[in-house]
Amino acid sequence: MSRTEGRGDVAPSGTDGRLEVSFSALDEEPGVRISDPIERHQFRLLTDTPVRPSPSDAPPFRFPVDAATRISARKITLPTVVAVYVRDAEGSMLAEAEHFAYEEFPAGTYSIELCAPIKLYLRVDAPVTVASDMAQTRIEFGEETTVSVGARSHHERPAATITTTSDPHDVMTAVSAFSSALKTTSSERSYPTLRGHPPLVELGDHLDVPSGVTPPDTGVDIEIPPDYRSIYVAAPLSYYLGADLVPGDSPRIVAPGGFEHGLDTVRGFEGEVERVLKQTFFFDCLTRTEGYYEVDLYERNEIEDAVDVDFDALYGWPLAEQLRTYLDVPFSAIEPYLPEWKLTTHVSPTQENVELLPFVTDDLAIVRTPKGDAISRSEVQTAAAGSFSAATP
Repeated sequence: MSRTEGRGDVAPSGTDGRLEVSFSALDEEPGVRISDPIERHQFRLLTDTPVRPSPSDAPPFRFPVDAATRISARKITLPTVVAVYVRDAEGSMLAEAEHFAYEEFPAGTYSIELCAPIKLYLRVDAPVTVASDMAQTRIEFGEETTVSVGARSHHERPAATITTTSDPHDVMTAVSAFSSALKTTSSERSYPTLRGHPPLVELGDHLDVPSGVTPPDTGVDIEIPPDYRSIYVAAPLSYYLGADLVPGDSPRIVAPGGFEHGLDTVRGFEGEVERVLKQTFFFDCLTRTEGYYEVDLYERNEIEDAVDVDFDALYGWPLAEQLRTYLDVPFSAIEPYLPEWKLTTHVSPTQENVELLPFVTDDLAIVRTPKGDAISRSEVQTAAAGSFSAATP
């Protein structure tokens, strides 16, 4: 992340065509302003003395953040009351505070989550007191201490624009960059808040992927024929897996360790891609119960009696190994427990629909490509993909 001169701003936006969360010292009173140009939100943290945010290249946060900084303060005041979650160094929840709360903790290492319009995390090594009334929340540390501040955009809008030609090979490159919007490649990407909106796509006379749009290196590839139908169907799965779309004669997923999973099965290509997306998403929802929120999930309790899966071990495995384990389970074993998937998109495999793909992908839609004149235009149906997937970390 970069820094502008003169004001102590951290992580400015727009330097490479990609919008970023930024921090800057307040002019009118002591504190720091956090700005999210993607969602067009700002939030202030007021401090007892003037601060100058300094970059933090290795933020010590358990949760993914888009940008981080460090400040020194004895007290931080939030100008509104938001939900505040306090965790210890191991991530165990200690308290949840909202209106008229008072929570006090002795000296130690704490992670403090602020559910503001921009997701914020504080990390301190100090005693902590959280107190709120009807109007604001105060977080006190006893004496001046270094506070690490992390911020994450809710990222429900595109943060960049990719230009592509109508050549299917260029379109595959553009779609492969969609996963740059993922906040994590762990099973927590099943949380909507940890999947940012893919970049916009525009048709042009050359391929241009902005330098800041960098997909994760998961090692997973999806091999498909370089044609619009295959690309459109595979786009949401490619995004969710952080997988590159690469040309291949026989549709399949390949990953490190010799893993292969064919996508041209008795279900048909569209049906098999649907199965893989649903099954991976579902198992991620179960596996993530070993992570940020160790909830007692009904679906996990039911599945554990039917399949041989060690979720405790699975949580820490690389994505490719998780995928292998997920897809080894017969679909029939989990099908009764799947959430109702009401996200279906019918897309004609024509070049003008390339610009629709970021929105189809953001919804994790099941893509159908009508044949002949069955559907003469693109038709998008959107709804919730099961309520149990939407808890926010």
